Amino acid sequence: TIVSSLKEPLRSAGRAAAQFAEKSDQQLSRLEARALDIIRADSRTRELVASPETIGLTRTGAKYENNTFVTTFTLTAGDEPKAGEGALYSSDGVIRLLTIILLGTRIDVVSDP
Repeated sequence: TIVSSLKEPLRSAGRAAAQFAEKSDQQLSRLEARALDIIRADSRTRELVASPETIGLTRTGAKYENNTFVTTFTLTAGDEPKAGEGALYSSDGVIRLLTIILLGTRIDVVSDP
């Protein structure tokens, strides 16, 4: 039957999609870790936050369009659970633009040229 002939291709496509999603999630996690290092090291961040090492990042969304991953996130800093938010634009595993609003101050970082 048609249904039985489609079962294996659909399973295979489902496995491929799951593998792509897992690989994408791992790549985004690495990029987010790099972004966090950049944010913590930035001199503007150091002016705003007494202990930049306490800054944390939580992904709120991710999409892929025009060969670019766009990841949105919230930032925490020390006791401040909503210290800011930001977006990370990356392609080919490289951060192209990192933009954040931290404690009301906008910071744009173009990195990994």
